[in-house]
Amino acid sequence: MKRLLLLILAIECMGAGFAREREVWLIASPQDLERVNSSLSRYQQSVMPAFEDLERDARRFLDLPPFTVMDKKAIAPSGDGHDYLSLDSSWWPDPEKVDGKPYIRRDGEANPAAKDSSLYDAERLRLFADAVETLGLVWRYRRQEDCAAKGAELLRAWFLDEKTRMNPHLAYAQAVPGVYDGQEEGIIEGRQFIRVMQAALWLRTSSSWTDVDHAGLVEWFRSYLVWLETSPAGKDERNAESNHGSWYDVQAASVALFIGESEKARDTLNRLRSRWPIQFRPNGEQPIEQSRKNSLHYAVYNLVAHLEGVQLGQQVGLDLWGDPASPLEAAVLRLVPYLTNQEKWPYSQGSALDSDYVMQLVRLAEGFMDQSLSEHEVISISVDSDNIRSRWRILLPGR
Repeated sequence: MKRLLLLILAIECMGAGFAREREVWLIASPQDLERVNSSLSRYQQSVMPAFEDLERDARRFLDLPPFTVMDKKAIAPSGDGHDYLSLDSSWWPDPEKVDGKPYIRRDGEANPAAKDSSLYDAERLRLFADAVETLGLVWRYRRQEDCAAKGAELLRAWFLDEKTRMNPHLAYAQAVPGVYDGQEEGIIEGRQFIRVMQAALWLRTSSSWTDVDHAGLVEWFRSYLVWLETSPAGKDERNAESNHGSWYDVQAASVALFIGESEKARDTLNRLRSRWPIQFRPNGEQPIEQSRKNSLHYAVYNLVAHLEGVQLGQQVGLDLWGDPASPLEAAVLRLVPYLTNQEKWPYSQGSALDSDYVMQLVRLAEGFMDQSLSEHEVISISVDSDNIRSRWRILLPGR
């Protein structure tokens, strides 16, 4: 009853025109999407293969059951199946213990159980975000109501249905059995929520995603933001000087925009700006990330967070790219020779680059720069092009 009253109050406060008077966006601006849509209407080959992939993925997602945190076999230390639970992949069962506890750390070795969606929620959350983003984007471009209806069904199951909804916190993310119930570093897994919120915003124009649905989702994220800001784990993650702190700010700013708190979003993005002197040198180097084992990956990963912050800043009057103190263009150009194999990366990089983040970096940066990074063949040289998420070609038009 209490939750129902809150929803009614939220709808009355927001009004039926919520999020339609000014289109809030978190990943791709309406202008970017219209540029892509114009290319689609002319069947341009720069976007058609990617869109065909998108539609094919959407057809596959239509046949899948909803994703919920109640599907896992493992249960959080709270004993509540509604609590999100994930495993820190650097930890393994102790072979000398019957129950494997306490787990032991193996640096550089990823425990495959962390991606086992029958046990934990991290991979499930990623797949859920993929699905609703795909379905929402097909709705945004082609107004296919079956895709909107499926996206709405998935959102309700994860966030709103009393039997399956996730509790609005990540207290048990990156748990280590016998060692940690959860870790603040696990909050970075919530970056997937940015894609989920963006999909919900696209679905606002569909009758399948109602004002009551959206009000319920807003209230869920309002509670989640309170947890981010007030919990010990949230405070510790906010204070992290590495990419974890950057992604915390981008995640928190995205949630603030989604729930209509633009001033809070602006304050959060100013905090992201305050990280520049700590994270970047004037020549664009990132000393904290360069000290990591997979340092090129983490340099790209951290820079993507800052470029997402630039996107968000456009909606609250902040120019984080054009700011005279901004190191972001220098950081992009600093990475180009290494992403194109013109120069050998002088620091540790033990595994292949994540092509998704490389593509996102290129597309975001091209949107702010006066040159096309594609001229440097960043993508075709630095990563296996067959593994690139073509999604970015129809989200961010680049140059």
